[in-house]
Amino acid sequence: RIKTKWRDLYLLNYNESSKSRAEKDVHWDFSGITFVGCLSEGYEGGLLCFPRHNITYRLNIGDIIIFPGGITHPHYVTTVIKGHRNVIVGQSLNIKDGYEIEY
Repeated sequence: RIKTKWRDLYLLNYNESSKSRAEKDVHWDFSGITFVGCLSEGYEGGLLCFPRHNITYRLNIGDIIIFPGGITHPHYVTTVIKGHRNVIVGQSLNIKDGYEIEY
């Protein structure tokens, strides 16, 4: 069993006036595991994209996506063109920084 400690927890709001550069904001997280949970509905745009995997998700209220936070999963969010996309994002520590493996 692997335990982790959550390094960071964010509440993020994307809206029409956000200065998103979408594809130019491709990044990866410095975490073992990242999760994104959707807290809003009724927005347009704001897709979570993983270009290396050619996968795009539109999160609905209550949806949670969990993925490796490192260099294997670069991602970005497309521009929100209507409404508000509110999410909670969590990032765990890397194995060497905070995981414990129990047998």
